[in-house]
Amino acid sequence: MIFESLTFFFTFVTTLILLRFYIKISETINISDEPTNYNMHDRNVITGSGITFIIVYILSLLVLLFLEKSSLIKLDYPNRFYILNFVLVFFSLMSFYDDLKNLHPNIRFFVQLLLVSLSVPLINTEFLNTYFPLKIIIFFLVFYWVYLINVINFIDGLDGFLIFYCIFYFFNSLLYFYYLDIGNFFYFLSIVLFSISIAFFIFNKPPAKIFMGDSGSIFLGYIIGLYSLYFLSINRIDIMITLICYPFMDCSLTIIRKMLDGKYPWERLFDYNFLKPVKLYNKSHSYVLKYFIIYNLGLTINLSLQIFYELKYFFILSIVYTLILINFYNKK
Repeated sequence: MIFESLTFFFTFVTTLILLRFYIKISETINISDEPTNYNMHDRNVITGSGITFIIVYILSLLVLLFLEKSSLIKLDYPNRFYILNFVLVFFSLMSFYDDLKNLHPNIRFFVQLLLVSLSVPLINTEFLNTYFPLKIIIFFLVFYWVYLINVINFIDGLDGFLIFYCIFYFFNSLLYFYYLDIGNFFYFLSIVLFSISIAFFIFNKPPAKIFMGDSGSIFLGYIIGLYSLYFLSINRIDIMITLICYPFMDCSLTIIRKMLDGKYPWERLFDYNFLKPVKLYNKSHSYVLKYFIIYNLGLTINLSLQIFYELKYFFILSIVYTLILINFYNKK
């Protein structure tokens, strides 16, 4: 556990230092998100701090490579690992520029399609090849991955909501790899991202002192998409579904409702279910987050049963549990 503890501590402390440094710089040059009709806060808040995530990731990766050269640890990396690092850096820089200058949505979408298409070799499609032609598989991978990136971005609307979801996601991923595949690179990455998420939550919990912006949510969304497709590739669809259950169901149901009402899926109407208690019923961000934390604790118990006891069909309970929370958020 020495490697794990050192990785967690290094990442946690580095994230705290960089975030405090970012806050000082942002206050000097005024990188802030002002309250408008297109957001859910009533004061200026520093934004774009998610750019620190890629810096912490690179520093942690350099430490990992040093440990490997010293023969202190050995991990199995994804196929064409350089693609992952290139895409993460490019996504982070582009999204940070978007936080500052506001890119046109069509440009963002085109870049997402391009970078995700470039990332397809990271996924082992052998399991899927048994059932579907390669072209259909590639189309599905790209569509699903881009969709999930945007879903994760959509839930970055309330203080602490997205980053606590990431705490839940990467903690349970860490649990899975520790128990079943400790030599996987994703085990190391889960430690890093779990630590980053906890450190960022300190600043982002209600009332938020900083926002991650697209530079953080796109970075996290891309990695969550990668994890999700990895679980699919090893035939652990139950883990895949349970981990993405809330953001995928809330956003998908909302988009379907918009389309049935004759509206564009991307219209910013603040009609996602987790936003309704604040937008419609004047509840606090803390109120929404409190019940989301309770929900995720229950989901973690369910995931533990799926991981340790191979109770794969328990993902159905996750779906039911998620529908209950969505229904709760819709009640006054």
